[in-house]
Amino acid sequence: MHPGGLHDLHQQREDAEHHGRGGVDVPTWCGGVNGICLKDVVLNGGVINLIGANNDYFVLNVRGKLVFNGTHKIHAVGVPFSAVVYNILGTGEQVAFTGGGGGTNCCNSSVDGTLVALTRDIALSPGLVNGQLYGGQKITIVSGSSVKYTCVPGAPTPG
Repeated sequence: MHPGGLHDLHQQREDAEHHGRGGVDVPTWCGGVNGICLKDVVLNGGVINLIGANNDYFVLNVRGKLVFNGTHKIHAVGVPFSAVVYNILGTGEQVAFTGGGGGTNCCNSSVDGTLVALTRDIALSPGLVNGQLYGGQKITIVSGSSVKYTCVPGAPTPG
């Protein structure tokens, strides 16, 4: 791991948990799978970049809230969207994306990757998931919201 990397990542995690604003870059230090465990993530604007290469993975395990307000985005930079997973664990408050900007230029609040919240409600009002969305409870996708998924070559066809 990059010297100081663990401290830097811990600080970025704390910033996210304490309603962070502004931009944060989260690089891979050794490549491979990067697991990040978080409690509450309530973001009120800014951009988080998950930076890696084509063979890197990010798994963000969130045990508490996941709320994006305003113009907050998490981008996968150099990492395929299919290699980023937001795993929302346990029961709790709904996963919420807000902030306007729906429609043609959707949306002010967005994530790149796969969002999994099997025991939570999900509300994109509006919001954008550049990847896949899996929910086991109520999913609300209001007008102007979007889930944009590009099929992986060689993947089985549903049906």
